[in-house]
Amino acid sequence: KDFGRAVPTLQGDILIRKRETEMLRSMNPEERRLALGGAFGVKFGREKQLAGKNILLVDDIYTTGATADACSSVMLRAGAEGVYLLTLCSGGNRKPGEC
Repeated sequence: KDFGRAVPTLQGDILIRKRETEMLRSMNPEERRLALGGAFGVKFGREKQLAGKNILLVDDIYTTGATADACSSVMLRAGAEGVYLLTLCSGGNRKPGEC
């Protein structure tokens, strides 16, 4: 994908949490998806900063992808051209002590 010569800028305040959610740690993938439905939104008036842009979404951990999917969907509906994900760690739905 050609990102052109545009200089990326950090925008840490475009996504907002519209409601609190339960801890996702013990949920299966479908429960996570349902728990995150409607939990995120785009801050009022910030849609124009997403319109037609390719967005790099950075998250600390990727387990089932439910959070990344929920956030990406919100940004795409707000007009983003594409959303790409960078995670720092990959996890799984494991109980403490399991490998």
